[in-house]
Amino acid sequence: MIRLTDKQEQRFFDKVDIPLDPDGCHEWTGYSLPEGYGRFYAQGKHHLAHRVAFMIEHGREPEGLVLHSCDNPCCVRSDHLREGTNSDNMNDMYSRDRRKLTKQQRRDICDMYATGFHSQLEVAAQFGVCEMAVNKIVNGKVHHIIGAC
Repeated sequence: MIRLTDKQEQRFFDKVDIPLDPDGCHEWTGYSLPEGYGRFYAQGKHHLAHRVAFMIEHGREPEGLVLHSCDNPCCVRSDHLREGTNSDNMNDMYSRDRRKLTKQQRRDICDMYATGFHSQLEVAAQFGVCEMAVNKIVNGKVHHIIGAC
């Protein structure tokens, strides 16, 4: 199990954006994988940020997957995270109609942001994705997976 020092835990939370909305996601702003999941480096290894958040909150490793009730892969808010199985994750995916963005949606994200009238956060809210996903789309950082503008 990863055990963070006070300094490492502070470094972790320095990379979390906590919104004014009391129910909003606490979004990871550090390095993220193309799929939007945050990564945190500690004790010589990379760890998924939402799993680290779970361990900080519960003081133990999760027994299986750590699932997001908010469907936001960059969220590390402890009350948006729960333990689950791969089967639970698949059931969530089908029941919530979770899917990847289409090419047209990626174009629409680029077009909306390119007008200059909307922030990446506003575009993210409109399309139901995290701000980091919009940032990567408009900056062409994930073209090998989902296509760039």
